[in-house]
Amino acid sequence: MSGGRPASMAFGEQVAGPPIGVLPPGPVWHVSVHPLRRFYGATLCGQRAEQALAGLGDPTLGEWREWSGYAYHLRRRLTAAEQAPIGPAIDIRGTPEALRRIEAIPKHLRTYIPADVLAEEIGER
Repeated sequence: MSGGRPASMAFGEQVAGPPIGVLPPGPVWHVSVHPLRRFYGATLCGQRAEQALAGLGDPTLGEWREWSGYAYHLRRRLTAAEQAPIGPAIDIRGTPEALRRIEAIPKHLRTYIPADVLAEEIGER
């Protein structure tokens, strides 16, 4: 996996970002690796996460790792060159843009979003 493109390699990987409230505001690369076989565990999933973000971001600007017991998460700050085309990160919670994005989620999938998270996203909290 390279270039921040999602790929499935028997590990259930995805790349996304930025997370809310995990690191100080700013865009990050985020990879989540879930073992599809129990024996893979945190160590191997961590190695796969590092491979997924190889050549992306700058860990000296900020990096966060977590093994949830279910998946390994690695978040890493973008480099200045990676961030330049997208500009600064902005918080859209409570804005019409946040509501537009939530409304784009099919209703049957919205039921999986916890009510408190949904309320915070649309600014009702």
